Amino acid sequence: MMGGSGIDERLRCHYREERARWDEGAEPDWRAAVARAAVAESKRAADEAFAGDPLVRIRAFARFVLGQVRFICRRVWAAQLALVVAMVALCATTEQLLPGVAAQRTALLFSVLGCASVAVGLPDLMASRANGTEELEYACRFDCRAVMLARMILLGASEVLAMTLAVLVAPAVADTDAFALLLHACAPYFLSCLGCLALARRVGSNAALPAMLAWTVLVMAAALGLYQVADAAYEAASAGAWAFVAVAAAALALREARRWLDQAAEGLDRLVAAKPLP
Repeated sequence: MMGGSGIDERLRCHYREERARWDEGAEPDWRAAVARAAVAESKRAADEAFAGDPLVRIRAFARFVLGQVRFICRRVWAAQLALVVAMVALCATTEQLLPGVAAQRTALLFSVLGCASVAVGLPDLMASRANGTEELEYACRFDCRAVMLARMILLGASEVLAMTLAVLVAPAVADTDAFALLLHACAPYFLSCLGCLALARRVGSNAALPAMLAWTVLVMAAALGLYQVADAAYEAASAGAWAFVAVAAAALALREARRWLDQAAEGLDRLVAAKPLP
């Protein structure tokens, strides 16, 4: 039978070995095993949440989208409201000062509104790239791709709401057709979205945002140039042409959005690197 002094010596040896292992930065085996098990369990729970009931995934993503509202700068909502107020005021002024061409001028104003609505949301859409947080977002449960989609949903919804509100109010202060105004706003809006999404996918680093803003200005200038060259294009008879442009641009913009999200799914290097034009 071992005496008390022998037990004391073995305990001292054991504690010296443990202290040496901690000093060398080596964790005990059981701690490493617990850490690995915790990581595996967390991954398993996340996988089950996304691979299970589709309604669970939809509810989880819906909560995530709503949570992204607090990360959208308040100036975006203020700017959208200011655009609506400005459009209504300009429509009323145009009706009083230029009654003969009020309908065409109002249609031109709504074309500019469509481009401006896109422009005010671009900084927040590209906030991750501007702030260099894309790599961090890739490590989250809802990764960078989910953040991009959530922001597109939120900003798109606010822009459509602002344009719809302006379209509904404008006929009350100006002699114009609401449906025609909607078409004249949607065509430049979707053209702006199309170009901006294509540039976001093809232009790398911090050059994307200036290029996207420049594209919206170019679409505005094209709308103004069309009015100067052929103001008849803004008359009610041209509604079919505007509807065709709006539908075609919307379809192409959706395709570009899907391609941008697919590019984000390929990883950080593909997302931030410039992609040459086909």
